[in-house]
Amino acid sequence: MRDTYRVIEAVILIEGERIDMTSEKEKPFEAPVNIVPGAKQKPRMDVTRAKILLYGPPKIGKSTFASRFPGAWFLATEEGLDWLEVHPPTQIRSWDEFLEVCAYIEEHKPKVFGDGTPIRTIVIDTGELLFKMCHDYICTTLGVSSMSDLDWGKGWSALADEFQRVMAKISRWPYGFIFVCHSKELTIKSKAASVDRIQPAIMTTGYRVIHALCDIILYAYMDEIPELDPETKEVTGRIIEERVLQCQPKNNLVAGDRTGRLPKQIPLDYDELIRYFPETDVLSDDEELAAVEQAEETETEVEVPEEGSPASEEKKDA
Repeated sequence: MRDTYRVIEAVILIEGERIDMTSEKEKPFEAPVNIVPGAKQKPRMDVTRAKILLYGPPKIGKSTFASRFPGAWFLATEEGLDWLEVHPPTQIRSWDEFLEVCAYIEEHKPKVFGDGTPIRTIVIDTGELLFKMCHDYICTTLGVSSMSDLDWGKGWSALADEFQRVMAKISRWPYGFIFVCHSKELTIKSKAASVDRIQPAIMTTGYRVIHALCDIILYAYMDEIPELDPETKEVTGRIIEERVLQCQPKNNLVAGDRTGRLPKQIPLDYDELIRYFPETDVLSDDEELAAVEQAEETETEVEVPEEGSPASEEKKDA
């Protein structure tokens, strides 16, 4: 199954040249494309279908926040989810294992977990470890122990291509997508001054891929805010700490919102996030499952038998 997932874009790097090793029989069928667009589409208002990069310091609550998304399926590269009420995570210990999981999802597009709960969100936790696995896989494939053993740029180019290839496939799955990372601080020096910058801890090559892929980039951290009186809503003069999400970029940190619906900052709370996306479904597990079953019944009702099939012949006889 893993080989099937890879063979669609089987490319080998030989002496710096990319050579397509995919035979004509193995290349996927490409349906005709309607070049002229139809009517304008309406902006999506359901955040559960967004691609989100969520990063921040350890123990701030990133995984807990991601677990609040409906039907969250964790592809976990490290331990630490035992204290959350989630479906048992799929443990990822190598890039090969990740490709196996991707091949299964690509082929079957599973709709429900083992207990019948609908699957709606894929959570990769954590992203920097997954990229490190991809890095090690490329080094092993090219027969080196480090990228520095290769001519300048060749290894990193192969790494970027492999990571981009798989992430692009994931982005087309019929689920929401959350890429969880830790944060790191960098000191950027110039002739005029030095600036401390906060960004995801993933290597630069992987960060560029995920940054381009995601619709929303959220930075989770502890902020100091003025305390408000619960009755009068006036400032009390005291400062309290609150876990928040930075949704808009600042000079010293990475964040962003392609949807244009989020403010600069919101509390680190799923219920607060969905307030800005009015079409986000707020359903119980039973209601979600009923919706999935209803959609499947609708697909069955409108299914038209192919000409010459047994079902088609029966319809003619009737």
